[in-house]
This record gives sequence, structure tokens and C-alpha cells, in this order.
Amino acid sequence: MWRFLFSVCALFLPLVAAQSLNQTGCGNTKGCLFKPIGCDPATDCTVGVVFTVTSDNWLDIEMTAQQLEPAVDMQFIAIGFSRDAHMGDDAVTECVISTNAGVGAAEPQVYLSYNKAEKANTRLELSDEERKVLIKNIAGSVANGRINCRFSQQIVATQVKENIWALNEDYYILAATGAAQPNGINAHDTNSQSHFFPALSTAAINPAKVASGAGAASGSEGPSAGGPPAVGPQTGPGFGPKVIPQSPQGPAGSGPPQAQPEPEPEHEPGHDHEHDHEKHSHEHDVNGEATTPLNGSGYVSLASAVLLLCLLVAQ
Repeated sequence: MWRFLFSVCALFLPLVAAQSLNQTGCGNTKGCLFKPIGCDPATDCTVGVVFTVTSDNWLDIEMTAQQLEPAVDMQFIAIGFSRDAHMGDDAVTECVISTNAGVGAAEPQVYLSYNKAEKANTRLELSDEERKVLIKNIAGSVANGRINCRFSQQIVATQVKENIWALNEDYYILAATGAAQPNGINAHDTNSQSHFFPALSTAAINPAKVASGAGAASGSEGPSAGGPPAVGPQTGPGFGPKVIPQSPQGPAGSGPPQAQPEPEPEHEPGHDHEHDHEKHSHEHDVNGEATTPLNGSGYVSLASAVLLLCLLVAQ
């Protein structure tokens, strides 16, 4: 019986850890990027990332995304670091979660990859041991139509590898989600008018400085100007996403996100290439100050019950 209870704790505690995305401090001690503007990460953010410095050389990253419809076997959420606000030549950290128990790893997996200049994404060749040095505290969940992931990443890598960038420099921040395969990620939605199109910050920021409170700013927006009002005053140095328009394939915000065809994983998640240098006319900066359960009150209650059970087992 006790062995069974210990097994339950070992199974559920990583999921509990990934069920709450804490927005408190966005625009102050945390860097935050949500899409669309004013969305609730517990229910309707297409994609969102929050990051903060937790120690001298560690960046804690939390990510959430709406689950693809129709569902795919594996889905990724990714944060990208770009020097020029254009996709291509970007460092990417991707969290891949199996939404089908029969396909892929049971636990979320975090990988480092790189967007080549020609807009093809390639996963870096790292052993499991090398990844464990660079990434730790991985937790994730698939629940209530959402996928959630949390992990810590070294700010300055202690391993010297090509295309592993130091995260204490100025970058534009990208956030994207889409279908994945065991050996790579597929292209995300390339329709700039879709609410499932990636988010991009309006200004280059230093993740290590922003997340430690040095002029932090936050933002949330989608590829178009739709969505509810901004959460908080629209002030501060831009961290709302800037959109690079691409050839529209449908109306903005029309229904739930659709799973995209699964091209070869060498394809970069997403861009239509002729318009990379155009800017959308709508840019927003917000300073959100809210704490929201990521998976709703029912999951918070479940988390509390699991934690209580584990505390009893430990005594």
C-alpha cells in the first residue's frame, strides 16, 4: 500500500508543479509574453511564456499553449531568442509533450534547437547527460485543453557547443506552439491573421536583466489587433509582441486553432518568407499583475489533494 502511495506521489507531483503559471511580477521581476492581449493563461491564451531569474545562472521558464484541434500525438511549446526580430538565425528552447500515452515519452522533454538563416529548425545534438546539465526541474501537464511546461535553463551554458547562446544578451523574444515528432518540431501556423500565429516582442530585451527586475516589461497580443482589453496600464519599454505579417490564409480568430500538416521536422516553425521585414501596425505593451491558476479551480483542488496525500505519506 505504501509503495503504491509513493508511486502516486512520484507520478503526480511533477504535474502539480506545472499547473500554475504565476503572473505576479510581470513587468517588474518577470518577463512575460502572452497572446492575444488580455488573455487568461488558464483558459484562452493561444501561447504564453513567463521567465524569471531564480539564481545566479538559472532562468526559470514557464510556458502554456492551447491544445491543437484536432489533437496531435505530440505538441511543442517553444521560446525563441532572436537578435533581429526576424525568424531565422534564432536560438530555440522547445518543450515537447506527448498528448497520446501511446506515442512519445510519457514525461515532457526539453530540447535546444536552432533556426537556421534559411528558416529551417534543427535540434542540437546533445546527449541526455549534456541536456541535464543545461536544463533541469522539468515538469509538464496536458489538461483542460491546454498544455503546460516549466523548466530551468542555464543563462550562460557551462558547456561550449555551437548554437547554444548565452541568455544574458539582448534578444527579441518569440513564443510558438505546434505539432511535434520524436526527432523534431513541425512548422507552426503560418497564417499571420490566425490567433495561432506566433508572438514576438516589440523590443530586444536581456532576459537575465529583465527577469531580475532591471527594467522588466511585459506584453500580450496576437497576430492581429483583436482580443479583450489589455490587463493593466499600457506603459513601459515595449515587450508586447510585434507581428511580422505573412500571407493571410483565413480570418483572424475564427474558431479554435487547427493542427497544421506535419512537414518534415527540418522545417522551421513557421514563417512565410516574403514579408519577414514588415511590421504589423498594432503593437501593445502591458504590465500585468495577476496570479492565475493555469488549469482551473478543479485542478488546483486536485493538486492540493495530491500534495496533502504526499505529506501524509512522508510522515
